[in-house]
Amino acid sequence: MVRFSIVIPVYNNLPGIVRCLDSLCRQSYPASSFEVVVVDNNSSPPLVLTENYPFSCRVVWCGKPGAYAARNAGAAEARFEWLVFTDADCVADEQWLENASRAIGCHGDSAFLGGEVLYLPVEKTTPVSLYQSAIGFQQQENIQWKHFSATANLFCRRSQFDHVGPFDEELLSGGDRLWCWQAKSEGYQLHFCDKAVIYTEPRTDLVAAMIQARRVAGGRYILRKKMKENNVISEQHVMPHRGLLAAIGWLMSYPFHSKLDRAKVLVAAVMIRLAQMTETLLIKLGKKPERR
Repeated sequence: MVRFSIVIPVYNNLPGIVRCLDSLCRQSYPASSFEVVVVDNNSSPPLVLTENYPFSCRVVWCGKPGAYAARNAGAAEARFEWLVFTDADCVADEQWLENASRAIGCHGDSAFLGGEVLYLPVEKTTPVSLYQSAIGFQQQENIQWKHFSATANLFCRRSQFDHVGPFDEELLSGGDRLWCWQAKSEGYQLHFCDKAVIYTEPRTDLVAAMIQARRVAGGRYILRKKMKENNVISEQHVMPHRGLLAAIGWLMSYPFHSKLDRAKVLVAAVMIRLAQMTETLLIKLGKKPERR
């Protein structure tokens, strides 16, 4: 039976990590066949877990800011053959690990996996949550067209991780892209597993979505520099799925509940994209990219 080490970075999100761990208690997979390494990325106050879980669960500390540094610290503590990366704001489908195990058995030793990521419904919708739910997490498209899996749902062998090397801790966003592209250049093949599902909530607040957009812009800027240095993949794989005008055209055709919803979503989408474009310009002019 495949044994998994699940690595979960967390920063000032005790409710999120508790909910995530609760979802792992409901796994159909035997609790003896997986462990969880929670990485406290210097939370304030420090993270303390008081619950007893049916699986092995321990908290390690990483003082270097950034989720990729935390993932590397967690991977270094992992004991099992397969490393699994997810996030503290995610919840796992009950058959997440069972279905991933089946998919692993269908591929050779050079394979690694990205599972599906779906948005949960929110109690009170906002233009931002409607926008994110409409475009989706785009995990399948990223895996099949851009050759990377988000670390919200990434499976790889310990030997693959050691061979490719750790996540680039300099990157504020996009470290999952670079790692997967480097793995591809080493001959490993990424496969999409639609039945290994992780759920996450869409953002609901416009300010939070714009901050995220700025962080992504900073990550992409640094990522382009890394690509030039390493020559791992083409520029098109860093670009958004759609340009601003194409995204507006796509949203105009999406079946929202009302014309008012469509108008509100369009305004939110334009503001989010403009925040991203503005951040890119400011970084080119010398601004330091945001880490969080």
